[in-house]
Parts: sequence; C-alpha cells; structure tokens
Amino acid sequence: MFVTACIDTSEDPSVLVSALVWLFQATTEQLLFASLLMYRFKCSPKIVPTMLRVGAAQALIVKMASIVYILWWWSKHQIHHHSPLEIAFSVILVVSMAALSGIQFYGSWVVWILARSYMSKYFANQPEGISSAVVFGRQAESQTTHGGIDVKGSNNSSEESLGYASNVV
Repeated sequence: MFVTACIDTSEDPSVLVSALVWLFQATTEQLLFASLLMYRFKCSPKIVPTMLRVGAAQALIVKMASIVYILWWWSKHQIHHHSPLEIAFSVILVVSMAALSGIQFYGSWVVWILARSYMSKYFANQPEGISSAVVFGRQAESQTTHGGIDVKGSNNSSEESLGYASNVV
C-alpha cells in the first residue's frame, strides 16, 4: 500500500522498478519451501539434504543479487528525491534491505545446518557395504542384524542401533 502511494505521488518509474524487484524476492523461495516440505514429510534421505542445500543456496544467491540490484538502482535513480514521501520510501527501502540480508544469511545458514544434521542422523549409523537405500528401505532389520545382534556387537534391536527406538519401558 505504501509503495502504491509512493508511485502515485512521485509519478517516477524508478520507484515502480524498485517495488517490482523488491516484490520479486518473495517469489524466489519456492524451491526452499518444497525442500522443507519434503523434510517435514520425511521423504527420501538421499534427496532431502541435497534439496535443502540447493534451496538454501538458491534463495541466498537470488535474494542477495536482488538486494544489491535494488540498492544500486536506488543509489543511481532515487537518492536525489526530496519529497517527504520519497524520503520515507528511501529510508524504509534501505532499512528493510539491510534487515532482509541479515535474516536471509541466517535463514540459509540454518537450512544448511538442518541438511547437515539430517545427513548425519540418517547416514551416521549406516553399516559399511550396505547402501543407504537398503538401510532405509523395508529390509533394514534383516540387513543390519545377525540373529538379534546388531553390527556393532551389542544385543540391541536394529531400531535401537539406528537411533529409532523410543524410550518405552
């Protein structure tokens, strides 16, 4: 709403370009949202960490490029404006871009760490020589145990050795 008022009042197309690039940032996270949805639905452990990392990197790169472009455009075309509404638009634009860049770096870092922890959770206890598809498939119990004794030699079930056992007494 504020951007619309700025465009109507200033009648400057550079404000419209800033607004369009600013709004473009909101459309760049679909890959990240899809990968987080895959994580939430516990999809394939082979695909989810890669999707999380690609989504985090893509969102960070596109947002940072968009922020740099908006700030360059603002410094080239809008810094000379002096009406109170245009000054307010400039202040809001610069402050929100600075905040957005910090939040985006933190968000991408968190998703990257989530992908790393997802990988370590599912691939840390994988016995050597058995592919992850076998371990996480339906044949996991028969592949990881030998007569009720898991690969590590303790007398635990395969669910306990993979970290899936609940704390039920």
